[in-house]
Amino acid sequence: MATVVEHRTTRGRYVVLGASYTMWKSARASRILGDLFPVEEEGTIKAVAVCDASGDLHYFSSELLKVISVDGVDVSEILAAVDGSSTAAVHDS
Repeated sequence: MATVVEHRTTRGRYVVLGASYTMWKSARASRILGDLFPVEEEGTIKAVAVCDASGDLHYFSSELLKVISVDGVDVSEILAAVDGSSTAAVHDS
């Protein structure tokens, strides 16, 4: 089976193919003092590779997706079975 996710803004549903977490950093010489005090930039990218019903590949930021089901079982059912508690306290972001 598969993990099905929903895009938070478009409500499109996709099958998850994989995920990645990438950290990056770059530096360039500053206008004053050149390489002595470089301008540095850094960040992270959390991306998820998904496909739609047509099989077309898409890449989305992980913050834009919400897991709907895993192996055909609703996420709330899985969590209720794991901790035996109600998922009513979980708020959708």
